[in-house]
Amino acid sequence: MTRSATRNRRAVGLGALPLISALLTACAVPAPIRAPLGTPLPIVSGSTVQEMGLGPLAARLDPSAANISIQYGWFCEPASQRRLASDAVPFSRGDVQLALQAVLEPLGYNFRSAPNSVFERAAPLALVLGGTVTKVVVNTCHPYTGRASLDIGMPNVVKGNAFVEVTWELFSSSNERVVYKSSHQGSFATENTISGGVPTILNQALTANLRNLAADPAFRDAVAQAKN
Repeated sequence: MTRSATRNRRAVGLGALPLISALLTACAVPAPIRAPLGTPLPIVSGSTVQEMGLGPLAARLDPSAANISIQYGWFCEPASQRRLASDAVPFSRGDVQLALQAVLEPLGYNFRSAPNSVFERAAPLALVLGGTVTKVVVNTCHPYTGRASLDIGMPNVVKGNAFVEVTWELFSSSNERVVYKSSHQGSFATENTISGGVPTILNQALTANLRNLAADPAFRDAVAQAKN
């Protein structure tokens, strides 16, 4: 290869750098809101822990604190940006239950088994955990779909981030009062694509939120100290 050809190739390569940089920038989603992740605390060995279950879920969202931004295609072009209704809980009850048990059961928390029959009358739970969602921010890009309507290709393959803030309350049936109340945050971000769409990214942020709940010694103490 001649020196002239080598110089031309280098010039082409250097000239392509701005284009490559622009493409990488175009494929980016808005920067995530990051919440520190605590270390979940296990129930102290030998403690008696009463059954706990999931109670009411609600949302109290300020319009500025409930954003879902969707992008699509290789260049992450804007598809839509919508705000959740102020009372819209962004998780299914089943997803919250699964995340709750996945985080807390390995730590020694006691959850009631599913009934054998839909007609089975269960005794009231000793402890009921409820939550109010106060902030939700989601930014996702769906690179494998070519339309803003997300109705072609693989719209369930996404990358992006989510942030969730929830005020958790623990109600003691025996004491007939709330024995714990605190707000916790959780976040999740991935630059690599994952399957499952927006719900998967949102549920990962919920799981991080629950890990921070489990990292609060006041929550663990409230569970351990709740007596019949």
